[in-house]
Order: sequence, then structure tokens, then C-alpha cells
Amino acid sequence: MSDLASVVLAGVPILVAVALAAVEVVTRPDFGPLRRVLWLVALVALPVVGVAVYAVVRPLRGSVATVEDADGPPDAERLVVAAERRQRGEIDDVEFRAEAAEFRP
Repeated sequence: MSDLASVVLAGVPILVAVALAAVEVVTRPDFGPLRRVLWLVALVALPVVGVAVYAVVRPLRGSVATVEDADGPPDAERLVVAAERRQRGEIDDVEFRAEAAEFRP
């Protein structure tokens, strides 16, 4: 096999992996500007190691840590708390239904 074919065979998958990781780094809303720049520098300076480390340490999109917003816990968690309050007798069925109605789309 020629040298060019070897380079293409090894280089293209690495280039695709770096490009995909870079796109994800740039589009993540939970990354600040400094974090984005540092990851991009790592991906360009050490492509194979940078992609491998990013794939292992990156937080998954939609994970519990990123689902919660500034308003408090997610609706499902608040609904569970309301159900627990109803079981303990702190609220009655009417109050529980009123709270549950807030969570419906």
C-alpha cells in the first residue's frame, strides 16, 4: 500500500473525530468561552489524545446535571414531592390535583 493511502486511511477518521468533537464543543450551551477555547486548543494540539479525553470526560447532553434550570428542580421531581406530601397528609387530593395541573403542557 502506498504512503498516501496509509495517510488517508489513518488521517481521515482522526480528522472526522476532531471535527465532530469541535462542533460539539462550540455548540454546547453549558460551556463558557474559556472552556470552549481550552478544549479547541487541546483538540487541535493533540488530536488523538484530545478527542479521547473529551469523549471520556465530557458531560452527556440531557444529563441530570444539565436538565435542572435556575427555577429549581425539574417538573417530574416537583410532582414526586407533591405526591409525597399528599401521602403524608400535608395536602389533600384537591390541592395535589391543582399542583399536578401546573406540570401538564
